[in-house]
Amino acid sequence: MEELSLEPKNLLEQAELLYQFVDMFSNYENTTRDYGESNFFTMNEVHLLSAIAKNPGIFSSDLAEQRHRSKSFISQIVTKLERYGYITKTVDLTDNKRRGLYVTTKGQNLADAHDRFDIKTLEKTYNYLRRDCSPEEINAFYKVVQTYVNIMSAAERKRKRLAQPE
Repeated sequence: MEELSLEPKNLLEQAELLYQFVDMFSNYENTTRDYGESNFFTMNEVHLLSAIAKNPGIFSSDLAEQRHRSKSFISQIVTKLERYGYITKTVDLTDNKRRGLYVTTKGQNLADAHDRFDIKTLEKTYNYLRRDCSPEEINAFYKVVQTYVNIMSAAERKRKRLAQPE
């Protein structure tokens, strides 16, 4: 197996490629699109709706932690989803300050439409990748991405631990 070059020039070039990918993916996830329900949502919004559909009664604070987003960011999306009738909030029986989130029928329909959209898009993306990459290379990419997520999650937990007053 070929060794990776740790030469500074090579490291910077690889980092630049990663930054370019992150920027382009960020633009992609912030683009509004119609998932088949005649209302336009960003990827962040519809993925949050799908998370609520898969976890009925979840709290905004739990979504913020799971999605690695601020409570404010989640609150803005929850407010939009509620305003358009895709979710409802229900007072938690054990803590009346907390509100559990639930999808409405309209919200479940959008979550289902989003799943169909994602499957179709992911199949198309996979076929594009297969033009230049073997299945092994694609699997290796996802392994690297998972490792990156693990590293970043550990760093985030450490930052939170260090930020807590003793």
